[in-house]
Amino acid sequence: MKTISFMAQKGGCGKTTLAVNLAVAAVRADRQSGLIDLDQQGSSYRWWRERKNRLGTTTPGVFSSQAVALPDIIEAADETDFVFIDTAPQITSDTELIMQNSDIILLPVKTSLADFATIETMYQIAIRLEKKIYLVLSMVPTSGTLFEEALQYLESKKYNLSPVYIYNRADYIRSYTSGQGAQEYKKNSAASKEISNLYNWLLTIL
Repeated sequence: MKTISFMAQKGGCGKTTLAVNLAVAAVRADRQSGLIDLDQQGSSYRWWRERKNRLGTTTPGVFSSQAVALPDIIEAADETDFVFIDTAPQITSDTELIMQNSDIILLPVKTSLADFATIETMYQIAIRLEKKIYLVLSMVPTSGTLFEEALQYLESKKYNLSPVYIYNRADYIRSYTSGQGAQEYKKNSAASKEISNLYNWLLTIL
């Protein structure tokens, strides 16, 4: 079993979008996956409830919990292939506990100076704990030069970067509100392909 946590110091960066979509991608690849929602906002859990009501499916399973219970939940899910962990968008007293129970940490970041300013502390905590952490450029504008500028900045800081970028697409919003993953909502869409590529890349680093 592998555990992948999605962490950030700032909300609105697409953290839950990555979590639910990769959990769905794993199910579509015939892997057992579950998602633990540690965020008090409960966004992943609300998505799951909508999924259950609209589609009549409870997979991937989503559990709303507190970080203190994380080690026990992971132990109980030992036969699951992937456990994805959606966390609160801030550094708390639970941050190190979550990281210690993660095989991979994905840190979504938007192409803005405000978001860049939140990267370093979270990133360095993971490095100190000798954990694998990767930035994922998220909600990337589909036009303009912000993407290239952001990429140059992050590469200059020598962060570990995902080679797959998640663009700001309406299909992510529409699929979330319907309790689906982007791959289910429109199988051949650009968003669906991005999630497929991100999932396949994730397999290479686990």
